[in-house]
Amino acid sequence: NNFKYKQQTVIKKPYALVYIQPSPAWGVHSKYCFMAYLEMICKNYHKKHRDFQVVIPAWIYETLDENYQFMLDVKKIISKYYGTVSIINKEKEKFVLAQNEKKNGELILRADILPQKREIFISLMKDSVRDILVTGDQSLTDIISCCKYKRVWYQIAPWKKGLAENLHTHLPNKYYRTYKTSCGTLKSIDTCLLYTSP
Repeated sequence: NNFKYKQQTVIKKPYALVYIQPSPAWGVHSKYCFMAYLEMICKNYHKKHRDFQVVIPAWIYETLDENYQFMLDVKKIISKYYGTVSIINKEKEKFVLAQNEKKNGELILRADILPQKREIFISLMKDSVRDILVTGDQSLTDIISCCKYKRVWYQIAPWKKGLAENLHTHLPNKYYRTYKTSCGTLKSIDTCLLYTSP
C-alpha cells in the first residue's frame, strides 16, 4: 500500500520496536515473548550498534517496576551484551538499571514513545531495525503492507492459529508454516510466532 504517514521525529535510529499486549488478556506468555525477542535483538545487533534502544509499551515498564524477578531477568539478558542497561519512563526520566564493566555500549528501554497516532506509528515501524515484534491484526497488516523488508516476530494468541495457517497457505513464505520463538527456548504456541516478510 502507498501509506500516507508523517515522518517520526520522536526517536533517533537505531532502535527496535516492541508492540505487544500483556497477559492474561493476550495469552499467558507476554513477558517470556518479550524476553525471547530481547535476547535475539541483543545477540544480533550488539556488534553492529554499540548504543541501541528498544521501544516498549507502557505495560512492560510497569511490569519491570512491579515484578523484581522480571527486572532481574531483563537486566541479565541485556548485560550479556551491553555495558549499561537504562530505561526512560513515561515522564522521560532516565534511570540506569545495571552496569557491566566488561562490556561496552548502552541499551536503553524506551517507555516514553508509545502510544502514537497511526501515521507516526507506521513511521516508527519503518524506521526501526529489520526485526520487529508486534501483535494484533492491524499491526500485522500494516507491517506486511508498508514494510516488506521487515522480519516480523508476532505475539500469537491461541485464537490466532488460523491466521498463521492461512498466511502460510496464501503467502509465499516458508517460515509461516511453523510456530517458533525468537530464541528457541519457549515451548508454547501462544508465545511468539516467527514471520519473515515475503
